[in-house]
Amino acid sequence: MGARHALHPFVCLLLAAQPAASFPAGAARDSVIRLHAPPSDVAPQENESERAPDDVPMLQPRQPRAFERPANPDHGASVGPNVRMNSLIGSPAGNGEAEVSIAAIGARLVSAWNDGRTFGTQPGFVGFGYSTTGGQVWFDGGSLPLVSNQDVYYGDPVMAADPASHWYVADLYEPFPGISAISVNHGTFTGTAPVWNLPVVVASSSSDALDKPWIAVDPASGTVYCAWTRFTATGQEIEFSRSLDHGATWSPLLPLTSPDSTATMSSRLTVGPNGELDVAYSSYSLVSGFRHLGHRRSIDQGLTWGPEHGIGGRPYNNNYYSGPAGFNRERVVALVSLAVDRSSRPTRGRLHAVWHEMLAADEDPLGTGALVNEVEPDDVGSAAVPFTPGASLRGALASGTDQDWWSFTGSAGQTFVAQLAPVGSGTNGFLRLFAGGFATANRCAFSHFDDGTAGVVFTLPSTGTYWLRVLSWDGLASSNGAYRIDTAWHTPRPDDHARDHRDVMTSHSDDGGVTWSAPVDLSDAPPGYDETFPEVAVDANARVYAMWYDHREDAANGILTTMRARISVDGGEHWSASERVDDAAPVNWNLVTSNMYPNMGDYSQLVADGTDVHAVWADGRGGTPDAFYARITNLGLDAPPPLPSRLALSAYGPGASGAARVRLADSGVGTIRLELFDVLGRRLDARVEPAQGAPRDVELGRGLGPGVYLVRAIEGAAEASARAIVLR
Repeated sequence: MGARHALHPFVCLLLAAQPAASFPAGAARDSVIRLHAPPSDVAPQENESERAPDDVPMLQPRQPRAFERPANPDHGASVGPNVRMNSLIGSPAGNGEAEVSIAAIGARLVSAWNDGRTFGTQPGFVGFGYSTTGGQVWFDGGSLPLVSNQDVYYGDPVMAADPASHWYVADLYEPFPGISAISVNHGTFTGTAPVWNLPVVVASSSSDALDKPWIAVDPASGTVYCAWTRFTATGQEIEFSRSLDHGATWSPLLPLTSPDSTATMSSRLTVGPNGELDVAYSSYSLVSGFRHLGHRRSIDQGLTWGPEHGIGGRPYNNNYYSGPAGFNRERVVALVSLAVDRSSRPTRGRLHAVWHEMLAADEDPLGTGALVNEVEPDDVGSAAVPFTPGASLRGALASGTDQDWWSFTGSAGQTFVAQLAPVGSGTNGFLRLFAGGFATANRCAFSHFDDGTAGVVFTLPSTGTYWLRVLSWDGLASSNGAYRIDTAWHTPRPDDHARDHRDVMTSHSDDGGVTWSAPVDLSDAPPGYDETFPEVAVDANARVYAMWYDHREDAANGILTTMRARISVDGGEHWSASERVDDAAPVNWNLVTSNMYPNMGDYSQLVADGTDVHAVWADGRGGTPDAFYARITNLGLDAPPPLPSRLALSAYGPGASGAARVRLADSGVGTIRLELFDVLGRRLDARVEPAQGAPRDVELGRGLGPGVYLVRAIEGAAEASARAIVLR
C-alpha cells in the first residue's frame, strides 16, 4: 500500500512548520508532502511577476462606448441598474479596475479601486470615482495626489466617510523606493467633487511588507480607525492605529495579534452604535495548526482591546489553494466581512460576519492508489494520460515549454483533491484544472507556490471528463525536473461545514463577539458551484444583506460568473432566495484581459447608509475588469414596518456661554446622536446620549460666535433638525 499523503493547510503566504508523520510498515516509498508557501510569496500581491507563462493575453484597445444592458430575466427586481464608475477614455489596452470599495453619505458616494492605468509607475494604481446623484451618474476622478516625484500608490484601497462629510481612503503606499507603507488620504467635497489632501503615512517599514488595510470611522465622534497586516520574516500580525484629527496624525501602532504564534490576515473594522470598535481577521496557529476567524473588541476607542474569540465557534477551512474560475492569481487569501446593526430595533448592536469556506479537504489522504507514470507525448489535452483519483502521478518537465496533461472522469458532486510537489529540488511547476475542454476558456482552477508546490480542491459541477495540466512556472531551465501529483476523492466528514470547494457562511453575535450563532450556509445553488468573496452590510431597518461572486449560471462547468445577493429581514435568522445583482450576461473571467493580479480583486463591498445599500464590484462584461455599482433595496421583500418615532427638535433660545440650545423629544429607546453645524456645513460638535423620552433642553458647542447654527438629531433611521440662534 502506498504512503498516505494529505493536503495540509498552509498559512496564506507563509512557511509553516509541520509535524512529522508516521507510516505503516512497508509504506515508506515516499515521505509525506505538505503544502506550504514560502515567505517570498508575500504581498503586495497586485504584481506583474504573478503572470504565468500561459497567461499572456491578447490585448485589444479599449474604446468608449454607450452602456448597453442586455436583458437578464434573473436580475433582481429590487436591484438598480448597473453603472460603470470608471471612464474608458484614455484607458490603455488590458487596463483593469478591481478591489472596489465605496463610502456613502446621502446622495454623495465615493468609490476607490485598483486602477491599472498607471500600474507600477507614478502615481500608482489607485483610482477613484464619485457621484452626487445617489449613484445614478458617476465621474472618474483619476488618481490621488502625490507628495513628491518618488511616492507611488500600490492598491488595496478602502473607503470610509462620516456624516460631517469627511472622506477617507486607505491603501498600500510606497513613500520612497523600498519602503512598504499604509497611507490615508482625507478629503472633502468642494462643490460637486471631492478634493483630497496629500497622503499621511500611518505605518511603514523598510524590512517588512504591509498589506490589506481596512479603515472605519465613528459617525458620532469622527474618530478614524485603521488596521492592516504586517508580514515579517517569521510571521504575520494585525496592527492598528487611530486618528483623532481627521487623519492628520495617527497614534503609535498597536499589535492586535502575535506574529510568534499565529499568522493572521485581512482585518476588517466596524464601529457599533455606542462607539464599540470591532475587528475580525483570519488566523492560523503556528503551534497547533488551528485555523479560525478571530474577533476582538475595544470599548474605549481602540486604546485597549478585549480577548480574542472565534467567529462561528469552530475551526475554519479555507480553500487557500486556488481562486474561483478565471481568477488569474495562483492562490487566494482568507477574508471575512464584518458589519454591525446600528438600528433602533431589538437586534441593535448585533454583529454579522460572512466568509467563504471549503469542506475539510485538508484531511483527505492523497496518493494511496496506483502509481501512474507520464507517457509522452502528452503536450496537448487530447493526449492526456488518464488516471483514477487516488493515484499518485509521476512526470517530468523537460523544458520551459513542456506541457504535461492528465485526465480523469468523475460524477457531479464529487470533490477532487490534488497536490503537486517537486521530486528532488529545483522543479518549479504550476497546476491548472480544466472543465468541459482544454482551451483557455475552460480553466477552472489555478495554483502555484514559489517552491514548486500547488494544490487543487474542486467539486465537479457535472459528470464528465476533467483535465490537469503541469507547466513550468517561469520557463527557465532551472525549473525543469521531476514532479509528483498526489490525488484523491474527498471522503465526507463530520467537519465538512461546506458542501463543496467554496460556500458562503454567516454567523452573528449578540454579546460583543464573545459567542456566535452556529454558522449558516448562505449558498443556495446546488453543491458544486463556487461562491467566493462575500460581503455583508446592515441597513437602518436591521435588514442584513450578503453578496458574493457566483457560478451557478454555468451548470456544466461552473466557470461563468455572476454577482448574487440575499437579504434577511429578521437579523440573520432567515434569508430570502438569492437574486442577481449584475444585469449582463455571465462573465468568463478566463477571457477577461487585465494588467493586474488578481483580475477580479480580493474583495468587493456592500455599504449601508441609512436604508440605502450600495454594492460595488469588479465586472468583466466589457472584456477587461471595470468598477461597477448598483443600489440594492429589498430584493423583492417587503420592508419591516418602521418603528414609530417621536423624535423632534425645536429652537429654544440662546444657551449659556455661547452654546446653541434646542428642545429635544425622543422615543425613550436606544441612543440619540446630536450634531451641530455652522452655516457652511462644518460640524462643530457632536455627541451621543441615551434617549430619555420626555422633552428636554440640550446645548451643543461652547464659545460660539453670534449667528445661526443647525442642530441635527438622529434616532435610528429618524432624523430631525432645527436652527439655533446664538447671541453674545
